[in-house]
This record gives sequence, C-alpha cells and structure tokens, in this order.
Amino acid sequence: MKILYAIQGTGNGHLTRAMELIPEIKEKVSQLDIAISGSESELNLPHPVKYKLNGLQYFFGRRGGINVIKTLRNNNILNFFKEISNFPITDYDMLINDFEPITAWAAQMKGVYSVGISNQISVLGQDVPRPNHIDLLGKLVLKYFAPVSYKYGIHYKSYNDKIFKPIIRKEIRQMEPENEGYQLVYLPSWEDEFLKNVLTKFPFTDWHIFSKRAKEISFYKNITFYPVDVNMFLKKMEKCEGIITNSGFGTTSEALYLNKKLLVIPMKGQLEQKCNAYCLKQMGIPVIGGFGAKSMEKIQVWLNSSHYINLYYPHNNKSIVNKVFEDFLGYKQAVMGLENKELLFSD
Repeated sequence: MKILYAIQGTGNGHLTRAMELIPEIKEKVSQLDIAISGSESELNLPHPVKYKLNGLQYFFGRRGGINVIKTLRNNNILNFFKEISNFPITDYDMLINDFEPITAWAAQMKGVYSVGISNQISVLGQDVPRPNHIDLLGKLVLKYFAPVSYKYGIHYKSYNDKIFKPIIRKEIRQMEPENEGYQLVYLPSWEDEFLKNVLTKFPFTDWHIFSKRAKEISFYKNITFYPVDVNMFLKKMEKCEGIITNSGFGTTSEALYLNKKLLVIPMKGQLEQKCNAYCLKQMGIPVIGGFGAKSMEKIQVWLNSSHYINLYYPHNNKSIVNKVFEDFLGYKQAVMGLENKELLFSD
C-alpha cells in the first residue's frame, strides 16, 4: 500500500504534526512518500522529502497581517495549476493532507482517496464555536484551498468524534516547565522596531522576542531579540512565565499543554486565527487585536495576573492514525467487497 503525506510548509504547526504522525503511518504501510509545498517554516523534517513543491504561500507584513503585495508577487498562479496537473497522484492509494493545495486538488481531480488532518478543517466544523460574523472570502479559502474527501480536525477540544485534541510533539512532552519570570514573544507579522517601542513601555518586564528579521542575539533596554531558532525557542518556552503570540494553533496549544500564561493577537485577515482566538477567549485566554491604548491596559492586566488554564492533552498520535486507516478500510471493503483486510496492505 502506497501513501502520500502532503504538508503545507508555510507554518511550523503543519510540520510538527507531521513529525509525530509519520512514524505511526510508517508502521502500517509498505511505502510512505512525503510532499511539502511552501518554504516559510523554520523546521527541518527529519524524513526524506520526495516532492518539494512551490504551491501557494504567504509572506508576513509588519503591522500584524500579511504582506499582500509580496504574496501576490511571489506566487505564480500558472505554475500552481501546472504543478497540480503534473503531480503523479494516481501512484498512491491514499493521500493524507495537512492543508497542502497541490496534492489536494490533484487527488480531487483524479479520484484518489484523500484525507485531511489539520486545524483548518476543524475551524468550519458545525460543532466548533466561532464568531457570528466571518468574512466570506476567508471561509471560501479555508473550504477550497486544500479540498479533501474525508476530514479530521485538530482543535483545543474534541468537539465531535472527527475532531481530535492537539498533537503535541515529543520535545514539548519531555519538558519539565519552570517559571524564570521572563515573557516570551513570537509575533512574526509585527516589525521589531514597533515591538521595541511598545514593550519598552513595560520597563519592569523582561521580554524575550524571537524575530524572523533578527540576524543575531541583540539587546535593547529590557528586551532581548533572538533570531528564529527552533531549539533556542523550545528552551525559552520551557522556562518562561508567559507567552504572547499570534493565534496560530501550534504554539498556542503547546503553551496550554505546558500550562503557560498565554495572550494572543490574531493575525489580521486570517480567518483561522480569528476563529482560534474566539475559542481561546471562551476558554479564558485574553485576546487583543493590536497595540492600541485599550490593548496596552490589557497587557498590563495580563502581566499582573497569575491566571493559568490546566488542560489535559493525551498522547493521541496512534489513535488518530488508527481512525484514519479504519475508515479507509471500511471504504475499501464497501467499494471492493473485500473481507480480508490484509489484502489492502499487501503491496
């Protein structure tokens, strides 16, 4: 049985999920190939990647959103459709997809069994809380960016039997978290100079900021800037008191698992982050929209608080993969009339 695992490479969360699920999938199949599109992640997948695709990707701006001009300039739509048309998706029995558009569309066009496992899938689920007003364009992007036939969501809570709790990477599970009193900041869509001007207004707070624009460690008053480095970030995450970050799913769920004080600022124009922030707010996590006067007051309240949320996230990698393959087996038995499941995994 040949499986393709396709991953969106524009965010670290997609790759951290893949690192946990790939070993479980390999135990079940004779061949597992990997495809990645986009190149904005700082993580290196410790498995051979057979297909490196351009796909579609976005680029961070400097005031909390996406750099639209750079995003449009660096995406070639004709090449996107060419990659879909040329991708050898029919070489595989099943596609497992984490919000990757090339393989998702190729599978839809050529009738290959496709499974989606992502936070984006859960956002539009009927049982998942979300704001009353969501923009139509954002909804269409989430629905059609990487369409799949069978959907499994990942969210902060299991809102139904097709939505699983977060997949927490082993590096996080192995931590022994402490509180050394500093606050960790990762806001890649905000420029360093702006963050510097804002956070120095809290002179008695020790800020540690990870920046995509920093080339080396530097210091300014009560702020330390770090270039983005995965190992260093994990070390700082283990020992920090609190974390200020966007409402992307990976870092926020890891912060909750480590019982860290959390404050989130959803990226502008990102429906997934808006919906994640809505759920986090319902759970008691403070949410701000930017750095206006009212938000500054909320940051001070957050700094003064000792409010933490205790959540239990079990080691669920194997159960997720088992569910995906059980459903695939049921599908194949229904379509092919097979009674012996060993026939499905024999080649």
